[in-house]
This record gives sequence, C-alpha cells and structure tokens, in this order.
Amino acid sequence: MDAYKTLEALSKQATLLEGIEGLLGWDQETYMPPAAASIRAEQKEALAKLAHQLRTSSAYEDTLAMMIDLDSGAIREKSLSDEQKAALRAWRHDFVRLKKLPSSFIQEFAATTSRAIFVWQQAKQENNFSLFEPHLAHICDLVRQKAEYIGWRHHPYDALIDEFEPGCTTSEIDILFGQLLQAIPRLAAELAEGSRTISVEKGHIDLGRDEQIALARRVLECIEYDFSRGRMDLSCHPFSSSYHPTDCRITTRAEPHGLFMQALTTLHEAGHSMYEMNLPLEHYGTPLAQAISYGMHESQSRFWETRIGRTIHFWRFFYPIAEKMFPAKFKNVTIDDFFRANSRVTPSLIRVDSDEVTYPLHIIIRFVLEKELVRGTLRPKDLPEAWNAAMKDTLGIVPPSDREGCLQDIHWSMGSFGYFPSYTLGNIICSNLFETFEVAHPDWTTRIETGDFECIKTWLKNGIWRHGRRYTSSEIVEKVTGKKISSEPYIRYLSTKFRTL
Repeated sequence: MDAYKTLEALSKQATLLEGIEGLLGWDQETYMPPAAASIRAEQKEALAKLAHQLRTSSAYEDTLAMMIDLDSGAIREKSLSDEQKAALRAWRHDFVRLKKLPSSFIQEFAATTSRAIFVWQQAKQENNFSLFEPHLAHICDLVRQKAEYIGWRHHPYDALIDEFEPGCTTSEIDILFGQLLQAIPRLAAELAEGSRTISVEKGHIDLGRDEQIALARRVLECIEYDFSRGRMDLSCHPFSSSYHPTDCRITTRAEPHGLFMQALTTLHEAGHSMYEMNLPLEHYGTPLAQAISYGMHESQSRFWETRIGRTIHFWRFFYPIAEKMFPAKFKNVTIDDFFRANSRVTPSLIRVDSDEVTYPLHIIIRFVLEKELVRGTLRPKDLPEAWNAAMKDTLGIVPPSDREGCLQDIHWSMGSFGYFPSYTLGNIICSNLFETFEVAHPDWTTRIETGDFECIKTWLKNGIWRHGRRYTSSEIVEKVTGKKISSEPYIRYLSTKFRTL
C-alpha cells in the first residue's frame, strides 16, 4: 500500500502540471493576445517536458514495477482493491506509451502544435491553406515518428488511436464504420428527398453575439450546470476542458445558424463538462478520476446534444423559455414547424452543423484521410483536393473554399491524429447506453418536457461517471447494458427517429 500511495503522489504532481498546461491552452483559445503565441508555445513545451519527465522517471517506473509487471501486466501486489488494480493497469498502459516517447519529442510536439493552432486560425480566417500546409506537413512527420516510437503491427494508425481509445484497433474501426457506410448513405438519400418539402426558414431564428451567449447560459441554467465549478466563454471552435472536478470550462461560438444550433452546441459541451465534474474527487491524480476514453467522453456529449436536445420533448420545455427571452424573433413560428425545419436531413459542408444522419459520414471521411496522411500515401499539400473528392463521393457536395473544407476543424493543428473516430464511436456508445436508459426511465420524455433533467444526470453518474477508468469502454457498456458494443442501436435509432419525422 505504501508503494500505491507513493505512485498516487507522483501521478498527482504530473496531473497538476498537465492541468496547468491545459489551462494555458484554454487561455490560448479564449483570451490570449495574438502576439503571445510564441511565448505560449515555449511555456507549454516546458510544462509538457516536466510532466513527461515525471511520468517516465526512474522513481515512477520503479514504484509502478513493484506492483505490476510492466511487460505482461500481471498484478504483483495482491493486497490492493479491485479499483486500485484497475488504476494500476491504466497507469501501466499510459507509462508504456510515454516511456517510448523521448522528452525531446514531447517538447517538439507541444511547441509545434502550439504554433500550428495559431496559424490554422489565421489560415481559416483568410481561406489560405498554403499558410497552414507546412505546419501540417511537420505535424504529419511527427505523428508518423510517434507511431514508430510506440510501435504497431498492422497499421501505424493503431499506435495513434490507442491514445484516445485504449485497446481499440484500426481494423475494429474499419468494421464498425463499414457497417455504417452500408446503411447510412441510403438512409440519408431517402430522408433528404423527404426533407425537400420542409421549410428551412421556419427553423432559423437569428441571434446576435450577446443574445447567443445569453441563450447558452440559459440552457446551462436549465440543466443546472454547476457554475461554481464551471464557466463558459467564447472561442473559434467550441470545446470543453477540465483541470480538476472543481475547474471545468466550456466554450461556445457565435453560431451562424442561430438559436437551435447554439442550444445544441451548449448541451454538447456541457455533456463533456458534467462528466469531468462528476469524476471521483477523492481519486484526483489517478486513473480513477479520469474519463474512460475519448469515445466514452463523446458519448456523454452526444447523449445530451442528440438524445435530449434534438428531441421535440426538450423543445416543448425550452421553446417557450427562448420565446420569452427574444419575443420579437418568434413571429408566426410554431414549435412544430421550428422542430421539423431543424430536423431536416440534407448534406452540409460543415461537420458541426450537419444533421444527425449525415454526421457520421463526415467523421468517416476524416478517418480515411487521416489513415492516408499517417501512411504517407496522401501528401499534406494534396489534402484540399482529396478532401473535396471525398466530400463529393460520400455526401454529394463539394466545398467552395478550404475554409469550408479541410480547414474547418482544429484537430489536425493540435496533432490529434486518431481522435476523429471517437466522435462516431461516441454516437455508437451513446445509442447502446440510451436503449438501457429508456428501459430504466420510461417516463423520461415527460420529465424533460417539465424541465426535470435530474434522472439523466443521476443515471449517468451511477453508470459511467463515478467509475473513472476502472473499466474500459467495452467493459462499461457491457456492465450497464448487458450487451457488447454494436453499431446496430445507432443505425436503429437514426432509421426509426427520422423515418417517423
């Protein structure tokens, strides 16, 4: 037990450093003066180096090795609780990965991506891919180097996806996404045809910047988001970040599509944030106070955005609230017309603005392109052409500019290769979980219509949030639902909901 407490203390110190680095990243996206980009890169580089050195130090390694075999993963310290053994397995997984990455690489990666984020923002604003291309090329080189350091058997992408979805492989994603590609394009085409008669105008309620912030805050108040532990700000790309269960921050953007999308964006980021807020405070600094995976994280945000926010039940509750906030905006627009207009299925250029049915196709496009960039079969300079071709083949539309095409997402500038599949994995996991939630709470629709969201938070807290990384994504889904993860509930949900609409 003394060894466990020692490792716990070392891990907490590293977690504190990582939290500070994360806070600097949040500031970079929200309030940092543009001229500070260079020094911010140095600051993040220094913190990344310190955290990496601590997590790969001889003291950390020796203490961990006392309790678990670093090669086989066999537990040596039998007196530990099941929770502590689970923490050890997660610590070992992370240590083995990190130990393979030299500190010099960690520093270079942190500094390169910090600079690239700033350049990506410029390139997107100016619609100038050539500005970003050399930075993307450097990041791709580093990502390939990272995969080689970590090691892989079948595809270099395996080494990258394991960072975000521990234990998951490229071939497993290929199978799940292949099943979606068999069902969703046909469904999308069918539904798009039926959506032609729905009036788009009735779904668009334009709000100014300050009005959107007020609306987003009201959404958070309605679901009783804890502002003593969280806050909301503006950024170019909405995101959620957390440094401790008492310090969880979300951002939103001035949504070009107005009220409906602003509400959904806010619910999405709040889903991420509430997950982090409800991780076990007493285990801070250990895997038992960390989210299971990025796919599981995304399942929580999509739970709130799609399975709650994109229902008529939520809008029966929230529409009158929004109407009271902005009475002049709602002239001659009924709730049914508003909801139907915002439930149309039609291909869109921007991932975050897309409808539920075509959304996974955006992720699959990125997944395919990422694999090619990592393999080296797609050169970064050829990305715009490849992106446009994939959009045409998969969604039947071509972006008129790179701003609406390959420059729309921040993730590649962050070096987050292997991250994009988490979005659709999140939808798949969410659908698996929600079928069980519906059985446990058959009155959930009437509760939402009265503004009662507590049953959702309680169910998620007991089933997911309180466990930290005690279980893998596959294990927690099977524990909660009694079934293995499958794409079928997701396909079933999309087919049933939108054919009914």
